[in-house]
Amino acid sequence: MVLDTMVRGEDRDDNDERVLETDPKGRFQKTDQLLGQGAFKWVYKGYDTDEAREVAWNELKTIAVSKRDRIKFQEEVNLLREFRHPNLLIFYDWWVADSESKVKCNGKKVSKFVFITELMTSGTLKQYVRKVNSIRPQAIQNWCRQILNGLNYLHKNNIIHRDLKCDNVFINGANNIIKV
Repeated sequence: MVLDTMVRGEDRDDNDERVLETDPKGRFQKTDQLLGQGAFKWVYKGYDTDEAREVAWNELKTIAVSKRDRIKFQEEVNLLREFRHPNLLIFYDWWVADSESKVKCNGKKVSKFVFITELMTSGTLKQYVRKVNSIRPQAIQNWCRQILNGLNYLHKNNIIHRDLKCDNVFINGANNIIKV
C-alpha cells in the first residue's frame, strides 16, 4: 500500500518541487522553484534528466527584444555552448517556446527564449556578498583571479563581455568557484 501511494505521488510533501514544463527534446524539466527574476527574465530550478543533475532554467520574454537582438542572442548562446572553461557558466541548450508555452505580458501572449545553464547554488556574486558579513581580502583576490581567468579565455576567443557586473558573476559558495 505504501509503495502504491508513493508511485502515484500521493505521499508528496507540500515543500516538494513540482515539474511544470519539459523541453521539446524531453531532457530538461522546469520546476516551480523560482530562483530569481528581473524585468524580462525568470530563472527556475530545473533538472537535466540525462545527467541526473540540477540546472538553471532561464526564461527571457521576447517582447522586450528586437528581431535583430533575438538573432544576436541566438548566435551568442550557440557560441557560448561551445566554450568550456572552469570560470565560464556552462550553457547546455536553448529554444524558443512554442505557442502552447507562451507567457502573458500586459495581457498579450508573448513568446519566450528558454536557455538551460549550469546551476550555481549560491546565486550571483552580488547576492552572496550581501549574505556574508565580512569577506577577507584573500577571498576577494581569489574571486578576481577567477573572473580574470574567464575573461582571458573569452578574449583569446575574440569575445568581449559587455555587461560585467556582480549581477552577472555567479558563485558556488560551497567550493568558492566563480563563473562569468
